Amino acid sequence: MRDPFTTSVTTATTTAPPRAVWHALTRGTANLGVPRGLVLTSSWRPGDPVELHASIGGPWAAASCSHGEVLAAVAPARLTYTLGAGSGGADPAVIVTWEVAPEADGSSVRLTIDDLAPCGSDCDVRDPWRAVAASLVQALDLRSRTEDTPTEH
Repeated sequence: MRDPFTTSVTTATTTAPPRAVWHALTRGTANLGVPRGLVLTSSWRPGDPVELHASIGGPWAAASCSHGEVLAAVAPARLTYTLGAGSGGADPAVIVTWEVAPEADGSSVRLTIDDLAPCGSDCDVRDPWRAVAASLVQALDLRSRTEDTPTEH
């Protein structure tokens, strides 16, 4: 049995600048800041709602919506929101915090997941979020390499 409250931290670096990371988290059409097959929507202003739902035909198609609230949005450095609440937004299951800092060759990315309602090892939320952070960095680095590649004319 897990503790009543757990925190998981994942860190990574990317060659992308902080603004590119912010864009991927908040406005990217690929929804790089959530597990594959899910779509996260919000206006990203503190107090505004967040909705996580399955993309059409995706692997999570049978899943119901998850709701939350934006707690902090300081572009391009920090994005914090809750998820896992019902449609009324009460009693969220997780708090997701993305922190982005400039580095000499890109950005450092720190993802903190506060699991407020762990239900045992069979539904651990940490692994999917670690995969999200890895996918985000991989996509940003690929995009950065593609943009830096000179083209011949």
